[in-house]
Amino acid sequence: MAVFRGCTLDAVEAVCVAPSLGSGATTLALTPLYIDVRDGLDSLVNKSLVHVQEDEQGQPWYTVLETVREFALEALQESGESPVVWRRHTWYYLRLANESAPEPGGVRQDYFIRRLEGEVGNFRAALDWCQMHGYADASLRLAVALVWFWGVRGHITEGRARLETLLARFPLRTHSGPRAAIHALALQDVAGLATLQRDFAAAFSFGQQALQISEAMDNQPGVCDALYRLAFTAQQVGDNTASRGYLERGVVIARDLARSAQPLDAATVWRVAQGMTGLGLLAHDEGDDSAAIELFEESTEFFERGGHRMAAAMNNVEHGAIAHETGDDDRARELIGRGLKVLEEVGDRRGTALALTHMADAAIGQRDFSTAFDHLGRSLRLNQEIAEPGAIAFVLVRFAHLAAARGHAPSALRLAGAAAALRERTETALAPAVQRRLDDQIAPARRALGSRADAAFADGRALSVEAAIAEALALAPSASSSGERTGDDPLSQRQREVAGLIARGFSNRRVAQELVIGEATVATHVQHIMTKLELGSRAQIAVWADRRQLRTNLMAEETL
Repeated sequence: MAVFRGCTLDAVEAVCVAPSLGSGATTLALTPLYIDVRDGLDSLVNKSLVHVQEDEQGQPWYTVLETVREFALEALQESGESPVVWRRHTWYYLRLANESAPEPGGVRQDYFIRRLEGEVGNFRAALDWCQMHGYADASLRLAVALVWFWGVRGHITEGRARLETLLARFPLRTHSGPRAAIHALALQDVAGLATLQRDFAAAFSFGQQALQISEAMDNQPGVCDALYRLAFTAQQVGDNTASRGYLERGVVIARDLARSAQPLDAATVWRVAQGMTGLGLLAHDEGDDSAAIELFEESTEFFERGGHRMAAAMNNVEHGAIAHETGDDDRARELIGRGLKVLEEVGDRRGTALALTHMADAAIGQRDFSTAFDHLGRSLRLNQEIAEPGAIAFVLVRFAHLAAARGHAPSALRLAGAAAALRERTETALAPAVQRRLDDQIAPARRALGSRADAAFADGRALSVEAAIAEALALAPSASSSGERTGDDPLSQRQREVAGLIARGFSNRRVAQELVIGEATVATHVQHIMTKLELGSRAQIAVWADRRQLRTNLMAEETL
């Protein structure tokens, strides 16, 4: 047991007692102990050589006392069985990581996140031993299996350092065979982590290396995946032209794979749909929301065809978020609600929490602040249970939006500051387009506070997570809140801003420049305004806005 940094009963059984670990695993064979595992552990606990306590699931967790562990490691080395036990230890934790890592479109359940968090010491020990003793394949496979966990839990610096060290320790000699394939995967993953850290030069370098290896192997699925990774990095840096090129090439490859697959496998369907979803998000960022909606609808159909029910649900959520940003909050709530229902049915708590935040955005757009607060409160509770820092920051950002919409400028900026600090600590930066939308959402609060805005934001950065959550939950609106949506003004906050600028004589292009959104998005907002207000022209919108003093309010905000 000296190889463990804390362990479960199952781990002791598999690593220390089971005589073999399956057919063909001769290098993992141990001399049988003929001992009952639980009885043996109870004996060690009774002798105070091993400590036992219950984990969060109520299962026993065994720890060898450190002084005993040092002695036991020496004894294990002298026994001659140390290499076998360490290989079995690595095999066990590689299997655990692979079982926990999500399949495409699968649920990254918080149970696995918490389980892997408790096993971090064992993963580190296994990686250290493999690296030290030259086990390239096992090292890289274990590191690749842990990438999603490192990203979710904010261990991005550690994950990237591990992968870079392993890639340098075990350079690729030839672009062929299983070793080349896992090397390419490791390069893709370190590129993804570098992108999250905004180190785009490194991300492109690693991504291009992964693409070259997959091309040399004629590994078309690998080429497709590498292209999608490069597309994501290009989009993050703001190079939409390059991103579109990578995505379009990847979709062509994915469609070719789909045509040749007999039968059509779920992974291929996933690649086709994933590429179209990426193109849809890109179209939305460029202001072509009609194209974005068409691509999302097509990709959702592909996900459903491949049996990726949860991925289809998340597509509906993303589609709904786009509908919200174009001002169609009724459609947004319908689409997000459709996805939310599926995510709740399958028990995807992470997906449910994300959908709830987007539902809250749509409710804020309709000035339905009470519903928005309820959605955000529930999302926050789920993310606290999962203990995912980046997701908590994501919800705090939405609370900042809610505070700004309700006119609570100091809280809006403090919560935005708290979210920014938490993202920095966990290395989960926002994409430029998302950051622009956030800045736009809290802009009224900045204008209201004027010279005090930066100080409020700085105060928020100094808040603990617990204090920020407490401030967010203090935003609960009363039933008589004056900010609630009213029957004679059905417009969202964004639509009111567009109407006010139209009243000032702004063209669609000028409105787009003022609000930092696409011109096509402005045209969509104008159409929704006319539909909701039953008006027939921009001139009528201007009159309506004048009567409600929206133009005067906008000009007053600019002078603050």
